[in-house]
Amino acid sequence: MNNEQLQYLHAIKKYGNMSKASKMLFLTPQSLSKSVKTLENELGFKILYTSNKGVTFSELGEKLLDISSDFLSSIEAL
Repeated sequence: MNNEQLQYLHAIKKYGNMSKASKMLFLTPQSLSKSVKTLENELGFKILYTSNKGVTFSELGEKLLDISSDFLSSIEAL
């Protein structure tokens, strides 16, 4: 897991879908999706579910967002 992957997750949460998040991150949707899948494989649990209506974070995905929020804020403060 790295800082960039966590920022990607927060962007997905903020914009509500992969397409909007990828545009704001200057990535292709495929690159963003691959990054999320890589992180899911690394951590060993599903982080989010995608559908035509957008994305839904799993319970563990929501916890990861909560925990990483403070971490990312600290990095930005530096």
